[in-house]
Amino acid sequence: MFISATTKDNQVKNVPWVVITLIVVNSLLLVLSWFAPSSESLFRTYGFTPSHPQESSVLTSMFLHAGFWHLFGNMWFLWMFGNRVKNTFGPWLFILVYLACGLGGDLLHCVFNSTSSIPCVGASGAISAIVGCFFVLFPKRISIWSSTSVG
Repeated sequence: MFISATTKDNQVKNVPWVVITLIVVNSLLLVLSWFAPSSESLFRTYGFTPSHPQESSVLTSMFLHAGFWHLFGNMWFLWMFGNRVKNTFGPWLFILVYLACGLGGDLLHCVFNSTSSIPCVGASGAISAIVGCFFVLFPKRISIWSSTSVG
């Protein structure tokens, strides 16, 4: 039985194959990117560039990461929050929300940075949406405020 890192009682009902698959695919693509002749040309081709948006790069940019720590941070949050959200949504709705919110993250980035020629890569938009879903679905699961008073 898998236990998510968010809380001890956040037990996963079954193996979270969707979450594990996303982590594996993102990790494999990072390793493959290390063998590319130039990561800059890889990011220019498959990253989302607001000043020259391409339909295909909206999807491919979600699976590329700029380095190990970028990938690690995204996948850590996906693991911590994605398992519980996947249990609530089911695998198909979860992946649909993940991809739709990744697309939304790219489009929002384009709105605020429309003249940028710097490619955007990473799953941060999709991961942020999954974290947001967690907080909407389980508002009492995590408290950011201390229960003790200061003073």
